[in-house]
Amino acid sequence: MRRRGGLVRRPWLVLTTVVLHLRAAALAAQALVSPDTALPAGTIIGSVVAAQTGTPLEAAVVILEPAPGGALPAEAHGPSFWEAGRATRTDMNGAYRFDRLVVGSYTLHVRRLGYRAATIEIDLHTQWPFRVSVGLVLLPIALEAVEVTGAAAPPVAARTDLDAVGRLRLAAEADRRRRFLVTDARSLTSADLLEAVTLGETDLFRALQRLPSVTTRDDYSAELWTRGSRWTDTRVTFDGLPLFSPLHVGGVLAGVDPDVIGSAFFLPGVRPASSGEGDAATLDLVSRPATEPGLHGLTELSVISARAMLEHGTVGTAPRWVLAARRSYIDVATELLASLEKDSTLVVPYAFTDVAGRMDVPLGSARALEVSGLLSEDVLRGTVPNLLQRSRGHWGDAVLRATLTTPLGGLMARLTAGVGRYDVRIDDTSAVPGGTAAFNVPYPAATRTGIRYTLLGGTLAPEVGDVWAAGYQLVSQHLDYAGSEPASYPDSALTPPTRAFTGTTTVVALWGERLWTPIARLALRPGLRVELGPALANAPSVRPAPRLEGRYTVASGFTLSAGYARTYQYAQAVGPAGPGVGPELHLSDVWLVAGDTVPAIRADVVTAGAEYAVGGAWVAGLDLYRRQAAGVAVPDPTPGPFLPTRPLFVTARNVARGAEASVRKLAGRWTASASLALSGSDLTAGGYRYPAPNARRRVLHATVLARASHALRVGGALTAASSAAFTRFVGSIETWQAPLVPYATLPYAELPGGARAPGYTTVDLLVDWDHVTRGWTLEAYLQLRNVLGAANAVNYAGSVEGCLGGQPPTKVRVAQGVCDYYVRSLPRLPLAGVRLAW
Repeated sequence: MRRRGGLVRRPWLVLTTVVLHLRAAALAAQALVSPDTALPAGTIIGSVVAAQTGTPLEAAVVILEPAPGGALPAEAHGPSFWEAGRATRTDMNGAYRFDRLVVGSYTLHVRRLGYRAATIEIDLHTQWPFRVSVGLVLLPIALEAVEVTGAAAPPVAARTDLDAVGRLRLAAEADRRRRFLVTDARSLTSADLLEAVTLGETDLFRALQRLPSVTTRDDYSAELWTRGSRWTDTRVTFDGLPLFSPLHVGGVLAGVDPDVIGSAFFLPGVRPASSGEGDAATLDLVSRPATEPGLHGLTELSVISARAMLEHGTVGTAPRWVLAARRSYIDVATELLASLEKDSTLVVPYAFTDVAGRMDVPLGSARALEVSGLLSEDVLRGTVPNLLQRSRGHWGDAVLRATLTTPLGGLMARLTAGVGRYDVRIDDTSAVPGGTAAFNVPYPAATRTGIRYTLLGGTLAPEVGDVWAAGYQLVSQHLDYAGSEPASYPDSALTPPTRAFTGTTTVVALWGERLWTPIARLALRPGLRVELGPALANAPSVRPAPRLEGRYTVASGFTLSAGYARTYQYAQAVGPAGPGVGPELHLSDVWLVAGDTVPAIRADVVTAGAEYAVGGAWVAGLDLYRRQAAGVAVPDPTPGPFLPTRPLFVTARNVARGAEASVRKLAGRWTASASLALSGSDLTAGGYRYPAPNARRRVLHATVLARASHALRVGGALTAASSAAFTRFVGSIETWQAPLVPYATLPYAELPGGARAPGYTTVDLLVDWDHVTRGWTLEAYLQLRNVLGAANAVNYAGSVEGCLGGQPPTKVRVAQGVCDYYVRSLPRLPLAGVRLAW
């Protein structure tokens, strides 16, 4: 072995994994599918297909429930629907099967995100196999997993007390319970995005900010503070590939277009063994296929951007594709305004773009190839008046993934190869001398950073059902960085020194998990993930990461759950870098990858929860958690003068704990949610223990959306959060005294976490109108942000000496001659948009 860049490389490990991956692909390509003709007596068998095309639907949830007076043996009957029945998922051919059934009456439920549910009554008179095939029809709106009934046997009429959106949310909730035993897992639908009243347009991350485990800094930020942890410790993945900065406008908007997303699962606690990294949480975004035949689309124009989506579904084995794109137009609009006003200073030379898509290519009757990708980029070229001059840069994420699904030795295999990159290139950026924003833009900066990510993986599971799964992953992350040190404190009078470093981390992971039901009311899912690679600064070369989750049904609709998981995170951000506007906007972070001098984050989380489904459409829950993370890289917390000789980071331990209570109404003429989170998150580093800067002790969320008429919906959202801690940093002297009193004292930091910003409250309103005619859907919406006009001066922007008095809420005198500056969040702001789908 030899060392290079502080890392141990094992080329034999990488080579062996690649050979195994290629060998598995070769075997999969040769595998033959043999129909199972030896069906046991008392069998129900069938398939689930798209009603319009006959295309098999993979991963549809099929649930067999005993009808009243039922068919299952008495000892199998439990008070809960989920434990009393049997459930499976369809395979690649859309097939499902239930064996060893006694004669009697059953109810078959078929659900799949993107379709309406089918409910079918079955009377099994004999022990001969009973065949039932079901056709489901798509409603092609992203995340609108609305289910349309189509049955090959006499169906039971769908519930008439719920509209399509209500059935969608109930189906998504049922799918969440099937996938995850713990109660703090969450799934998102388009109804959740609308009810959350996101900023100006549908925004996945801002909708997540209404969840009980999540808060954020203020209205400017789409970042997620998950249970008191940094935003960069919530790992966002698109089809299994990480997005290291999936944000636009320096963090204001999500950089992922929801039109191409088929499912979104947020996991702040225990997650599947197949999932690695994510100290605080994972957000798994999965692209959606096109299934309805013909060409369909959607366009939207908001005050922020213009976007469009096209999809083309086909009959039979022809390829199907979905493509979505979005672009801001502030540069185009200001250029037009500048030409009309004859004033070139009006131009804002900034734009963001994101493009995402997926193609599904059937390879015969048993195999298929999925290819998906995403490109998200921000570009800044030119001078922004009163802010930046001679600016030139671009930053963003890109990922590309291909997955082959094929039968392999009686099992179903998924073989995946993917690549990703995160790039930041910023040149010649400097503050405008004397500009109104010069207080917040501390220094010129040129930044070059990039992370290259490579993934090879494989998964094996039964062709039908989800009783167990196993797989492997080969992951390589390579980092290059050249630029300024992290701007750990705002308004520093010193120009941070520059750094240049590189590193590579390669990990081979083997994982497996199994669903086990030792007794009728208890379901357990133990899992183990073993990660192999070079020894790290705080971890050996073999790193086991066990997981266990369980759910116990106490009574009908009432369940208890608990879970434990360990995860390792190999890339972490230690602070913002490059130009920024105060603490609320920054273009990049200083990232580190684990090696023999940089630690990996090892996080252990324990959760316990209770959930009660009331009346079918109401769900109430209570979750308790404790997370302990070691190896967290943080700025040196030592108080005193801010010297350039400070280390790049120190290693900290983070302990977070809390309780989250929530209640949701998922369906009906009105829907709503409310949650209260009580939490604490502390860091221990450099001999100091202090509150984490990304934590709020109390957070209240509430949303409501009501249908005033067939076409009109009105709603609102409330967030009220207590203060967040910060470290006071006295960086300069009051501007009016600067010519009179020379400022010879070095900027200095006080005790870590020794100050707290004000609390945060906002109320947002929404009016949404839609009209459907001849296959076209026209929708218009109007939002009023911060309807109460709350000041919300929560963004700490630095402190000054020599001030005579405060000007609340943006300037607060906290001691003799010392004032804190804050940046106000969004004022009362109307936003509107229009959407057209066909």
